[in-house]
Amino acid sequence: MTTQQLTADFRAAALSNGRYDLMVGEYRYPLTVYLDGIPHLLQGVSDAWAFFQTMHTATLGEGYQRLTARVEREEAPKTGRFRVWVSWIAEGAERPTASVARTTLYCVDEGPRTAIEMIEFTELALPLLRV
Repeated sequence: MTTQQLTADFRAAALSNGRYDLMVGEYRYPLTVYLDGIPHLLQGVSDAWAFFQTMHTATLGEGYQRLTARVEREEAPKTGRFRVWVSWIAEGAERPTASVARTTLYCVDEGPRTAIEMIEFTELALPLLRV
């Protein structure tokens, strides 16, 4: 299993359990999030917290209790920057398992950690997050 898959698994588990505190330190701010091709600027931790809380609420509102992440592709780093393509799968007791999002993560290697500089949602099936 790759480092990026382990990281994606961690984020999916944190989001599924409402542990936004575990997620917000993984980003470089201001963080741009593209939804429907429209950029949204998250200035800092409190904006990111609110975004992830909204995503979690949208997932629960659709009847899903758990997210899993599948890294589809990783780009080789160039000057410390690279992209990771991730599919987000939702599971629920009363719902069939479904793909609820696909993202491209724009990452930067910061030595002991990798930070995300930008998130682009290329597919999104959570109505509360639609713009």
